[in-house]
Amino acid sequence: MSQLVMRRSNLNSLPALTPPEELIIHTEDERSKESWERIISDAFGGVHKYDMMTSDPAYAPDRVYFVREHTQDAAVSAAFTRAEYPGEGYVHMVGCHSWARGIGAGYWALAAGRHSHLSQTGL
Repeated sequence: MSQLVMRRSNLNSLPALTPPEELIIHTEDERSKESWERIISDAFGGVHKYDMMTSDPAYAPDRVYFVREHTQDAAVSAAFTRAEYPGEGYVHMVGCHSWARGIGAGYWALAAGRHSHLSQTGL
């Protein structure tokens, strides 16, 4: 898959992380594996297994962000860091299920990933 890279040198000016009340941002829970596979497989086509993410050395369950509308996870992102890029973080594995396009779920999943880097030392 092609990768898009966007760099931002200052995260202090990020907009507030306040999604509308019908969208809930949460980290991993008991439905995460199923939700991630459904969202990413729909967003990119084909079959994608959750171990693509969990086997990555940069994976951390508390930095995988899902956006839920009512009772259904609609979008996902993961905030990663790597030792070879000190002081930098990146948002990876971003996807939005096709049924949720246009409701802002992808925007909020990406925003949650970017916000997580604010709390990490040096970012």
